[in-house]
Amino acid sequence: AADLSVHRAGVESLLISECTRNLMKSIDIIVNTTPVGMSPDTEEIPLDPGLLSPEHRVMDIVYSPRHTLLLREAMKINCTVIEGRSMLLYQGARQFELWTGAEAPVETMKRALFELLPPDLPVR
Repeated sequence: AADLSVHRAGVESLLISECTRNLMKSIDIIVNTTPVGMSPDTEEIPLDPGLLSPEHRVMDIVYSPRHTLLLREAMKINCTVIEGRSMLLYQGARQFELWTGAEAPVETMKRALFELLPPDLPVR
């Protein structure tokens, strides 16, 4: 985390363990870019859910399970959530366009993605 602030002016970085409720009031978007919560460790969570508030937008790039524990906890308190399958879909679509020079068939890709990946875990 500390290395990022060295390379980008104006970027403040900290460890998740340093997050406090007061600090979280100044944060709008939380993005989990780690494998924490990915199958088979689906009951792991990268952040104390007690630090979340309904004002947060929470994205998890983990796409299996569809709703990680982080997203399920965020949904419980009505955060806006973005699941990892969205990232996977649009990353794949962009790669398709770069490699082929053609417009990606996003809806077809989306149907295939949701048919092929394991079904969602029940929200608790």
